[in-house]
Amino acid sequence: MASNDKTTPRAVRKQLERILGSPEFKATDKQKEFLSFVVGETLEDRASRLKGYTIAVDVYGRTENFDPQVDPVVRLEAGRLRRALDHYYLKAGRNDPVRIEIPKGGYIPTFQSVKMPLSGDQAQASEIRDDAPPTEPSIAVMPLINLSGDPDCYRRGDYEKAYSEALKFNFPDLYLDPMMRATALGQLARQKEAKKAIEQLLKMEPNFRHRAHRMIGRYIKVDDLIDKIIVGLQKAGLGDLE
Repeated sequence: MASNDKTTPRAVRKQLERILGSPEFKATDKQKEFLSFVVGETLEDRASRLKGYTIAVDVYGRTENFDPQVDPVVRLEAGRLRRALDHYYLKAGRNDPVRIEIPKGGYIPTFQSVKMPLSGDQAQASEIRDDAPPTEPSIAVMPLINLSGDPDCYRRGDYEKAYSEALKFNFPDLYLDPMMRATALGQLARQKEAKKAIEQLLKMEPNFRHRAHRMIGRYIKVDDLIDKIIVGLQKAGLGDLE
């Protein structure tokens, strides 16, 4: 089973039930069947069977003559399923104890125990996630100073103020800096400046387009603020984000 040492098959099955039963999991019935199939096969130590052909035949009812080069159904559905999972974990599943993912490049799911968030006053003290990657320990908490100063400027559409707040960042090696500038500039339709911020962002994180929701959720945990950031980045020129 692809997991860390703390994730048990029972916990994974409970998490699968939680996901499938949530209205925030925006997946079709077939995509849910896809997820159930790959999780079940992995838990039964049959992950080696999880190829495009097997999924096409067992889940999507394709015949034994199925050719993935002609019919890309599994590849396309896997992409949609990944996006549905990302959306779920950004909203309803943000505090779930187990994270189920299907990494790109294959169909074998991974299972990871998630550190439970702080409760009470500690949980309300910040709008910024404190789970920054271990390579950034010295700056993981620093963005709190800037974003928590006036996060409502994004909600009320005061993007001049949002841009002013973004300029206060002083973390040149962290993608949060150009990301927030690009967000505000995109909303302000200042395309020339937004383009420069996007170029800087993609230079730091070349795969940002394909990991945007996850990377934003690493620092921001308020749904409407995440949505504003996504829209701003799209208007800045990033296009569709995953």
